[in-house]
Amino acid sequence: SSIAGSGALALGGCLLGGRPSVASVDGSNKVEFLEKQATEIYGEMNFKEAANVLGELVKSQPDNFKWSAARAEAYVDMKDFEAAVRDYDAALAIHAKHLTGDSLTDAGFDGRLLSGRALAYEGLANWEKAIKDYDR
Repeated sequence: SSIAGSGALALGGCLLGGRPSVASVDGSNKVEFLEKQATEIYGEMNFKEAANVLGELVKSQPDNFKWSAARAEAYVDMKDFEAAVRDYDAALAIHAKHLTGDSLTDAGFDGRLLSGRALAYEGLANWEKAIKDYDR
């Protein structure tokens, strides 16, 4: 399952440890390659490297909110809650620009992003903002 399409974001993929480098991949396959790398690395619980690879995806596709959301999850797992909030904020802003018009789909992604940001706010002991996101 892919990061972008999974119900529970599964990430991972390191450019070290004998894995091929992104430089060996042509442009049309770069996103697919990076997504696979991120999924593998995240699965290995190497959240810092997963966040780095996801950062490359954010740069490659800045209008795809799913990459910022996935990196935010890696930041939560690293307990870097401030970075997680920034990425969830970015993901919510990007998603708002690209709503599908399908209220169930849009609400599902918004709910998932808000729940993730609420968890990051909990990590920062910002209970008021966490509750506000959970209540939305």
